[in-house]
Amino acid sequence: MKKLISLFVITMTMFNAIADSDKPVAPAEVIEEIKIECEAYAKDDQVKPEDQKSYVLICVNEELEARGYQSIESLDN
Repeated sequence: MKKLISLFVITMTMFNAIADSDKPVAPAEVIEEIKIECEAYAKDDQVKPEDQKSYVLICVNEELEARGYQSIESLDN
């Protein structure tokens, strides 16, 4: 069962990467704007400091997807 789940996750990740490549890359200014918004959400949601980076990255990628842009792998410049 674990192998089946792992295979599914890998397949979905590959599918998302292929589908995502058709979308435009977001300008740096847009990413920075979204990052600031997501950091405010993290503060409002009282996210623990050790979880904040992951929270913000997920938030940024959700917003990028909603705006029709490619997701990013990290927030490091």
